[in-house]
Amino acid sequence: MPKTLWLMTAAAGLLMLAACGKKGQEGPVVEQTFPCDNLQQVVSPEYVSLDKTTSADGKGSIKITASQPTTIKLFNIKYPGKNSKFTFDIKMKTENFSGQAYLKMDILYEGGGHASIQNYQDALMGDSGGWVPESISYTVPQKPYAIEISAVLNGTGTVWFDDGKLIRQSLKSN
Repeated sequence: MPKTLWLMTAAAGLLMLAACGKKGQEGPVVEQTFPCDNLQQVVSPEYVSLDKTTSADGKGSIKITASQPTTIKLFNIKYPGKNSKFTFDIKMKTENFSGQAYLKMDILYEGGGHASIQNYQDALMGDSGGWVPESISYTVPQKPYAIEISAVLNGTGTVWFDDGKLIRQSLKSN
């Protein structure tokens, strides 16, 4: 009898844990990675180059040398999910750079609607001296068609990008 009681209690506990896991928010999930050791995922490869000698992880990075202020689309993520907070993390480094370098995130909806956010408050200014983590986040209640990540260089010089990833945090449904 005690063994049966123990099994029933354990089963009830497991059912309660499973039910609790379905409510509220899911934990953050890495939706997609962008290692930056090749140009296959880059939307505008004609404006960037691959640098195998400068890298945060030793495998290569995306390099942009700007002679004037520019915005370059780096990555496009199709159908990333809905009712979520999206955060794009990447490492950036600057050299001989005068101005600001930061990320821009465009949320594209079917039918032409969009939202755009830039994190110029956290912009790299001048030479960073090393790899600096940068991120940009946006909460999306509707299901977007795509998310585009761009590099904004309001200045001249060289900027590298490495180890990017899009993280999705599902929000609680009402």
